[in-house]
Amino acid sequence: MDLKLINSLESLEKLFQTRMNDYDLKLQKASTGAVPAHVDISTLSREFNDFKAFVWQTLSQMKTQIELLSLGLDRHETMMRRKVLLLHGIPENKNEKLHKSIVEVFTRNMKLPEICIEHINNCHRLGNSQGKVRPVLVRFCSMEHRNVVWDNKTNLKGTPTYMEETKPQPIAHC
Repeated sequence: MDLKLINSLESLEKLFQTRMNDYDLKLQKASTGAVPAHVDISTLSREFNDFKAFVWQTLSQMKTQIELLSLGLDRHETMMRRKVLLLHGIPENKNEKLHKSIVEVFTRNMKLPEICIEHINNCHRLGNSQGKVRPVLVRFCSMEHRNVVWDNKTNLKGTPTYMEETKPQPIAHC
């Protein structure tokens, strides 16, 4: 898809450049008097209007393609966010092994021995350390493991730790 889009844009660029060079040559000929001005000006005007309509049509198609790409990207990001949970209240230590700390919460506090480090794709703290305990974003490898953890969140009652799903981000349209 990317290569196809790049090739399409390159061919449009070449076409635009060729047509603009043709118009420049015709304008130069008409201004020097090489051909009768009234004959060439009307032809040039008609060709220019055709070219202008073509450019507007092309820009409209490009806008549509960009909107579709943006929508596809948004859908992809939404799907990626589905595998994410936020954990709050995990104590922050200098030189911490965050993956191990998270798995320990899952196995010890949530009684989920089947969840291990290999089930976590990525985890990191959000924001800057300003004396408060920062939340931890946990991205799971599969929805299955994420759902097992989410379904057992009630086991965290009575602990300083709680979890939430990530909130969907608003879609920005141009």
